[in-house]
Amino acid sequence: YAWSPVQAPNQPSDMDFLPMMWGANEARMQALVEQDWTSFPRFLGYNEPDQAQQSNVPVDVAIERWKYLEALDVPLVSPSAAHPLREWFASFMERVEDECLRVDVIGAHWYGPPHINDLKHKMTELYNLYQRPILLTEFAVADWQAKTVSDNRYSPEVVLTFLQEAIEWLEDT
Repeated sequence: YAWSPVQAPNQPSDMDFLPMMWGANEARMQALVEQDWTSFPRFLGYNEPDQAQQSNVPVDVAIERWKYLEALDVPLVSPSAAHPLREWFASFMERVEDECLRVDVIGAHWYGPPHINDLKHKMTELYNLYQRPILLTEFAVADWQAKTVSDNRYSPEVVLTFLQEAIEWLEDT
């Protein structure tokens, strides 16, 4: 995906493209409804709406405009929250349930230390809460204390080992 409903240039033709509505701009969302999205395997909701420096969409607005995504008639991936186990996402999903809205897949992000059990725990908890498949749209090892690349506490070897374990677990799960 490319944080956009428009396919990224030079994407290999043998890869599925997943369109995304990055934010909740109503005019752009209304325009989506006029197009045919049925050739896409799914459509992604907002990118990190729980973050001021990302799409920054209040839950009320996200819910109000979700109707445009439901009208696309393709499987829908929830907003990919930066913190899918915190208040913004819990409020969004509570409203989804209360208003009988459609969310077919949970979108999530994970950034953290190279501890495979942290990733497993978070994804398992997320699944147990909402009982839907999860699409991990972004994940990486992050050292949030590092101010420069050279300050990073995690060596390339440690990161590689984590990613190999993570990908194996994600594919198996």
